[in-house]
Amino acid sequence: MMVTSGLLLFALNWKSMARAFGTVTDVFKKHEHRRDDPMEKIEVPGTWFVTGFAAIGALTVVLGHYIFHITWWMGIIAVLATFFLVIVAARATGETDTTPVGPISKITQLTFGAIKPGDVTVNLMTANITAGAVSHAGDLLTDLKSGYILGANPRQQFLAQFFGVIAGAFVVIPVFSS
Repeated sequence: MMVTSGLLLFALNWKSMARAFGTVTDVFKKHEHRRDDPMEKIEVPGTWFVTGFAAIGALTVVLGHYIFHITWWMGIIAVLATFFLVIVAARATGETDTTPVGPISKITQLTFGAIKPGDVTVNLMTANITAGAVSHAGDLLTDLKSGYILGANPRQQFLAQFFGVIAGAFVVIPVFSS
């Protein structure tokens, strides 16, 4: 029933998905920038996204393999599927102010249920990759929206969030490990 509800939500929101995937290529396009463009100094460059995605995606695959015994190629599939599912979830968050964490992560869970049936750890942990990314993307988008309303600089907000994540990782992981 949970998978069916996730797929049904996906099907009913097909217009939102089409709009989301229509903007995917914008990050990879070479934009002609003027030196005196004031937005150039405050927006987050697309290269930061690509670099961060590659580095964190690789780290996710490595940690998934060593901690949860997810085969490396399955980890790559999970990270790439998560990339596209986060785009859909971000669009849904922007349009409705509700992040569809559960239904979106069920898509990954269904996929890995078919790829490796009976392996509960792989099934749940790959779905958790998607759920975590979708949840955090929605939270960060609403933070950026609040900052925009208050007149904050997007690049400075991004850097503050980035360093908050790094600091949180150094605090939270030891706390949970002890």
